[in-house]
Amino acid sequence: TSTYIDPGGYYPDEPARVTGESGLRGIITRSTLDVHSSTFGPISKTLTSEDTDQALKEGEETVKRWHNGFGGRLRAWFGLRSMRNCSDNLCRGVKKLADQYGVGIEAHVLGSHGNIWASISRFGRTDLERLHHLGVLGPNWLMIHMGWLSPREVHLLREYDVKVAQCPAASMHGSSGRSYHGAFAEMLQLGV
Repeated sequence: TSTYIDPGGYYPDEPARVTGESGLRGIITRSTLDVHSSTFGPISKTLTSEDTDQALKEGEETVKRWHNGFGGRLRAWFGLRSMRNCSDNLCRGVKKLADQYGVGIEAHVLGSHGNIWASISRFGRTDLERLHHLGVLGPNWLMIHMGWLSPREVHLLREYDVKVAQCPAASMHGSSGRSYHGAFAEMLQLGV
């Protein structure tokens, strides 16, 4: 391994420092979310209690502090922790800041059947359809997993030049489905 992307946490300075010390190349993100409930109830305030403005500020500070660090070996992007826990305002704000700084956005999208229904019940759309509706899709998105998407969503990825990282081992470990649930062959054939 010579390059990695950290899907984000609340302490991005630690992986940033380790990247500098190790000689690796990498991309770090700071997780952001501003909806503090799940289908099982409220998320513990010991985990996070940020509002939209604070989440955007923390993400922006991470990008300012670490992007192009260590002679360009380290990049810093924006990250959305779980789409069902990110408000429309947070999604729009992250996209605006990512475009302003010329960096990417990492997000876990359509990773499991349960996540799809959580987003539909909260926002009335799947993650990808919602981002399209918000007008924030573009080539600076890296969507992780993408194992449960529709044919229309495959075409949206192509239309907006969205990047995808499949994580079959993580999907198997999390019991969220095998790669044949997704449309990876179709994505490749269409140039996603």
